[in-house]
Amino acid sequence: MPSSEEFKAQGNKAFAIKKYQEAADLYSSAIALDRSNPVLYSNRAQCHIHLRDWIRASNDVEVGLRLQPADKIKVKLLFRKGLTAKGLGNIEMAKRAFKDALQLDPENLAAANELEQVQPKKLKREGFVHREPRKISIEVVDELPSEILEQIRGEPAPPSSTKTLEATSADVNAVADELFRGRKNKSKDEVHNSKQETPFVERPTMHYLKTLKSLPPERKHNGYKVVLDLSSSQLDEMFAFSGIESDFFEFFLEASVHFLKNHTEYTSEQILDKLEYITRFKRYNLTAQLTPDDLIQNFIDALDRYGVSAHARGKQLLAR
Repeated sequence: MPSSEEFKAQGNKAFAIKKYQEAADLYSSAIALDRSNPVLYSNRAQCHIHLRDWIRASNDVEVGLRLQPADKIKVKLLFRKGLTAKGLGNIEMAKRAFKDALQLDPENLAAANELEQVQPKKLKREGFVHREPRKISIEVVDELPSEILEQIRGEPAPPSSTKTLEATSADVNAVADELFRGRKNKSKDEVHNSKQETPFVERPTMHYLKTLKSLPPERKHNGYKVVLDLSSSQLDEMFAFSGIESDFFEFFLEASVHFLKNHTEYTSEQILDKLEYITRFKRYNLTAQLTPDDLIQNFIDALDRYGVSAHARGKQLLAR
């Protein structure tokens, strides 16, 4: 019969290839032979986090912490306690766990980023006057504005009774500029003229993205181009403060797979360079961890035709 260390090694191998349930079972076998090893509970907790089994993950981190682990393992357990508490909706417990992790390891960026997400910074300006919140009207829409539909469909959108902002260009960059709020320097005349137009109602970036994701496959091609053509400055504007969004990241991978498998408009190097830039944003590691395994695997598989170097680089950038 294998020893506890052997079961642990097998669990590590299963975890490395993202077989999280199998890895959890192997760690359970190791725990049955060594119930006083906090590392095993920490490892199994991470498997449960990937599986979004917050209750089992919470149980494991609590047992691991009661075993009085060394600081290095304790930081991991506290971080995972924060994630499980967040998953269970216990924000106060999540705050305490991330703070405790940072107290032991002040340089832990993952814990700092998570704490920032659950504990927004408060305004501390002198003379700040508290005002009652104002009601803001929200318009619910079923489809994208007409100028974006034109780009995606490749044909004029049907006439609408509502005035919309006329597209200034037929190319994808113009759509991306409006879609993702890219900013360009405008002359005074352009600014003045733009005030004479009736713009469509401002909507959050992710609203557009979810609409693009819902399009049928035959109409997604240009939507994919919008995402892959985003410049570094546009990405900075979108995510430099808030961190990378899961919806965006998943759509980016989906778009990349589309072109890597079926088209030659983007090279593997261009796509990997864009992915490498995205890895610099806050919350990237957590977002990558929570991305569906099949989507990650599709991206890696799509790189196979581009050689060992591209395949290895893709795996490294998506290592979780």
